[in-house]
Amino acid sequence: MSLFALTALWIAAVTPSAPSVPSAVCGPEDGAARRAVVDQIDQARTAAGLEVLRVDSRLCSVAQRRAQEIAAAGSVEYDGRGISTVSRRLFAQGYEAHRWTERAILGFDPPAAMVRNWGRAGGSSYRDAVLGPFEELGVGVADGTSGTAVAILFAVPKLSEQHRLAAPLADLAEVRKIALEQVAKARHKAGVPPVHESSVLDAVAQRQAEDMLHRGYYSHTSPEGTGPGDRLEQSLYGPYRFVAENIAKGIFEPAEVVDRWMASRHHRANILFPLARDTGLGVAFGDTPDGFVVVWVQLFARRGG
Repeated sequence: MSLFALTALWIAAVTPSAPSVPSAVCGPEDGAARRAVVDQIDQARTAAGLEVLRVDSRLCSVAQRRAQEIAAAGSVEYDGRGISTVSRRLFAQGYEAHRWTERAILGFDPPAAMVRNWGRAGGSSYRDAVLGPFEELGVGVADGTSGTAVAILFAVPKLSEQHRLAAPLADLAEVRKIALEQVAKARHKAGVPPVHESSVLDAVAQRQAEDMLHRGYYSHTSPEGTGPGDRLEQSLYGPYRFVAENIAKGIFEPAEVVDRWMASRHHRANILFPLARDTGLGVAFGDTPDGFVVVWVQLFARRGG
């Protein structure tokens, strides 16, 4: 899960109130050898009924440096320092990986042949990498006195994982159902009257979530200065006695976001406020200049003049 932020507000009133960029080849250095390695991996994945991996120039840059180091050392031995070094270099290249792994081969055969022989050995090292749940790769090839070193980086970019985790949130009806069940349990346990889902509050909350996402702000107050009460007045909800709003930012499951609100004193007070009778929920997500963002808005209200 990503880092999150959340905040709460209530109003008592009487109305009126980078993805990764694929590259065709890794680069000019040893271009034919690199391409042959990529082709060999593509063939293996296609034969296994898997999608081929995208080649990313940043992964190639890090893999090439690793190949040069392995060729110079004449060894493919790994240690903790090597892992942390690769992580730092990926970060320096601007590549955010959700998961990555490196495989290296050293020998005197052509690079593609070494990869092919590696696959014929049928070990888990090959299967877990070449046929593993990765999306992108980078290849490095370098010659040394002990042979040719081939370094291959396999990765899943952070953005892909964020999209995968957020995909279930597209089913708004199910998201709202689960969140409401969680709210109902909390209110029942606290001995306060239940709240009921309001399609109007759902719509108001959804518009606010989408507005924050698309215009890049995170606040109960819009850039124009309108707050929850103003938004409710502009809806079909009618005169209200009470409105409260919780917001959150992060990739959560619907029950999880309610649990997180319940763990915060001000959010919990909104969820358990005895005067509330109606509730609505909105969630919006997508790619923004600040990365992949998920925004949640939860409303509680009660009609009355």
